[in-house]
Amino acid sequence: MKLYEKPETARKTAAYFSASHGGIEHSIAREPKLFFNSLVYNLLFEEGGLVIPDIFFFNCEPLIRHVASAGGKKWPLLGRAIGEGLSIPAFRLPKIETFNTALTEIGVNKILGMEFEQYTKYSTTPRAFAGILDSFASGSRAQYMTWPEDMGSRFASFVRRVFENPLADSATEKHIDMSNALEGWRDTCLIEAQRLTAAKGGTGIRRAEIWNALGALRV
Repeated sequence: MKLYEKPETARKTAAYFSASHGGIEHSIAREPKLFFNSLVYNLLFEEGGLVIPDIFFFNCEPLIRHVASAGGKKWPLLGRAIGEGLSIPAFRLPKIETFNTALTEIGVNKILGMEFEQYTKYSTTPRAFAGILDSFASGSRAQYMTWPEDMGSRFASFVRRVFENPLADSATEKHIDMSNALEGWRDTCLIEAQRLTAAKGGTGIRRAEIWNALGALRV
């Protein structure tokens, strides 16, 4: 099932839905209402819609719980938002037009972060979950976005700028001490992250590979 692509003019006003970010899910997973409340508030007050990267649909436990708990009897709020074009999935490649295809691509590229325990507790699987998400796109207003070309290289450039100039003028003494303590592995980490990204067929640096590189270092 093909999603209807979002017009270029509307893309510029869409907001990134940070509550779906896999990196912060453990901070909100303990309180189910936090994810739902954030979804409600953002749908009400973000005029251009909410953008969610493809992997976040599959590795964010609060999002999985929100969708799977509906049990297929009714569309959850996120499902209705997708059908109405208010929640906009961002797929990593132009050839991807469905969640099912996105899941296949994520597996091919060995993207980390999917925890299968998050699915078993709700009696589903990643593939079945992708089918549920695609069913939401049957709405005539459903839309999607494609990541900018060569996102990895853009991210690598951004990260290097941050690592090279990590402190703002307003940095406190505590921040300065933390920055000095990290200086020994900044360059090493990015070099290794880029190597790991290239080994998996990517360009630039993938965010997950920074964490992998950090985890492998003895600091």
